[in-house]
Amino acid sequence: MITQIADFLCGYPLFILLIGGGFFLFFYSGMVSLRRLPDAMRVLRDRHSRESGNQISSLQALASVVAATVGMGNIAGVAIALVMGGPGAIFWMWVSALVGMSTKFHEGVLTTRYKVALPDGTPAGGTMHIIDRGLGPRWHWLAVTFAVAGMFGTLCIMNANQLTEAVVTTFTTPQWLEGNHFISTLASASGWSHLSVFRLIVGLSIAVVVTLVVIG
Repeated sequence: MITQIADFLCGYPLFILLIGGGFFLFFYSGMVSLRRLPDAMRVLRDRHSRESGNQISSLQALASVVAATVGMGNIAGVAIALVMGGPGAIFWMWVSALVGMSTKFHEGVLTTRYKVALPDGTPAGGTMHIIDRGLGPRWHWLAVTFAVAGMFGTLCIMNANQLTEAVVTTFTTPQWLEGNHFISTLASASGWSHLSVFRLIVGLSIAVVVTLVVIG
């Protein structure tokens, strides 16, 4: 039942909401995603965009947004769209990206407008604050619902694709594994199998990348 509901909502209703809403914001704002693109590039090159010790630079903010936006869906979704829709799907992906830039712009504006400061001075923002402060106390339940759903999505649901890729990568034996000189050397030195050395390298690589992201 849940799958049927999700399939229905993720069909034409979601398409009309995202593309239709994106086009409305695109024209309502005077094509801001194109008109102000040079200004955005200039801000990214500005080395003085960091406001204080607790704030991140514009480039860091862009990198964080892109990292949270571009994922498995954008990578696998392009291949699926080309297979199902042919080369013409590329044009519609450009259109959706154009209106998506405008939607993202308005989302950022609302996040900045309704950003709050925690008791220790740390800034906090997001969709839950937009709902709570923008729509009023009557919609507080929706803000709480979004926060709880976002927590579950971040902790276990959104990471499912990445976890599956890591498991598939480390529990299947690539054909080139036996002939790799580096892995063969480590296997001989440690007395482990080639697959065990490969799994260790993949695990350490993921751990190093995650550590660098978490530390900042």
